[in-house]
Amino acid sequence: MAGPPRDQGTPRLTPASAPQLEPLDPKELRWRCTRECIANEVAKEDVHAGSDDAVSALRFGMEQPGRGLNVYLSGRVGTRRLALIQALHPTLRSRRTHRPDRLYVHDFLQPTRPRLLEVEAGLGRELVADLEKLAAAPDRASFATMRERWSAPELLAWLDEAERGAAAPGAGHLLRGNLLSEGYWGLAPLVEEPVPTWENLFGTFAPSGGQAAGALDLRGGSLLAADGGWLVVRAEDLIHRGSVWAELLRVLHFGELEIRRPADGPADGVRPTPIPLDPRVLMLGNETAYAELFDGNRQFPNIFKVKTTFEGRLPRTPTTLARHVAVAHGIVAQGALPIDEGAINAICEEAARESGDRRFVTARFSWTEDLVRHADHVARTRGADQITANDVYEAENAERRRLGIRDRWVREDAIEGRILIDTVGARVGVVNGLAVHDYGNLGKVCRITATVGPGTRGIVNVEREVSLSASSYDKGIFILAGYLSWRLASEQAAPFTARLVFEQSYGGITGDSATMAETVAILSALSDLPVRQDLAITGSMNQHGEAQSIGGVNEKIEGFFELCRA
Repeated sequence: MAGPPRDQGTPRLTPASAPQLEPLDPKELRWRCTRECIANEVAKEDVHAGSDDAVSALRFGMEQPGRGLNVYLSGRVGTRRLALIQALHPTLRSRRTHRPDRLYVHDFLQPTRPRLLEVEAGLGRELVADLEKLAAAPDRASFATMRERWSAPELLAWLDEAERGAAAPGAGHLLRGNLLSEGYWGLAPLVEEPVPTWENLFGTFAPSGGQAAGALDLRGGSLLAADGGWLVVRAEDLIHRGSVWAELLRVLHFGELEIRRPADGPADGVRPTPIPLDPRVLMLGNETAYAELFDGNRQFPNIFKVKTTFEGRLPRTPTTLARHVAVAHGIVAQGALPIDEGAINAICEEAARESGDRRFVTARFSWTEDLVRHADHVARTRGADQITANDVYEAENAERRRLGIRDRWVREDAIEGRILIDTVGARVGVVNGLAVHDYGNLGKVCRITATVGPGTRGIVNVEREVSLSASSYDKGIFILAGYLSWRLASEQAAPFTARLVFEQSYGGITGDSATMAETVAILSALSDLPVRQDLAITGSMNQHGEAQSIGGVNEKIEGFFELCRA
């Protein structure tokens, strides 16, 4: 049966019509930095900045009043999101406010519901001290003195109830107060919670076993400390703490905090008066965590209405280069050796290389900090009094060597024939593919082979048959099958069975960057035309045979180069 009509706009490729490749000049392979490439100075706030859109969204989420404007900051570790928050914090005039001191006292009308009292910021400790004196001598004169010193209506109402309730013998201890949080006037606080457990985040009720159990056994958490200001948490710390995450969403939704034991803990019967509060949560995470939180609770997008993304790389401009220079000088200010001009240029070059594209630089400023620290160690080891370009290059190369022990073993195995990889000659159905280790960003060479024979199974994905492939890899195989069907069987059936294998590979395989290499292997096996073994191939592909970009190009090229040079 005839297949669908061929797209006249996509003729069959012939050697004469195939795109001609042009060799790259060595100068094109690496961008070189000069002093003229770098801006003279950069604003202090910009040292930590990502893209302008991300900074604008963060500032909006931190400044704009209203509920639900909590912010999710997506980005890779090292993009200095927390440093940017800290830099923006003192500039936010719109969040200058005040909060009272808050304390709990015993409720004589409802003993299991400790009562919340609020006084002006700075007066809480004084009130607690006065209540201690009152508990020691709960007579009429002491109560009169308290009424003379304090005028808050809620406090005066409680003193009336307390005077009647404390009249019983031995009840004086119930007059003591528990200062839970101290308020402030002026700039709202910025609080970071590195370990968001229930107790650390919300506070808890921890009975001491004494006679004054209840109000005195309540403890506040970081959410209360951040009232009126901002609380920084990390998404990965909350995803697997289901009860904590659910309670945080509840507090942010209703705007009140009830201090109690964890939801999955033992019941205690004590329910203190809820505390009204309005913190703004700034959550650091990545796109995967955001998707999981979004799918897991339908209230999430209504409570975290602001999402901003800090990209892993920034356009290479004089200003972004100056940011890396400023970060490097920050490490010098902490005690590293001075950096000469050549080292500055080398740092900028490595920042561009780390981004994977010469038009960009990495946005992971912590990476730059680590590079300068390593270069400082190299320079001190050789007894130098300043860091040079060679120290920077050696620091980066040493890092690759430390992570590349396994790759060295692979190269030795290839040389000694334990792993079969050719880098000379030509072979039918054999292609050198390229991959990147999950750890260390190191490239490796993988032999991909294809065999064909009569049959009707089409492409047999051996990696999938033995459960070593991920869905992203399997999708690439299905795309390859679609391309072959379009090219080979659009006019008449082409019955064959082809088997694809990553030879001597026994771990999991992900991604579709081997699709082009696999296509070449199958076409070579079908046509009996050999493939040059001094070349390696990487690249994704669509069903029309068009090459698509992939990541880790630098690492893949260097991995094959090192094998050829071995």
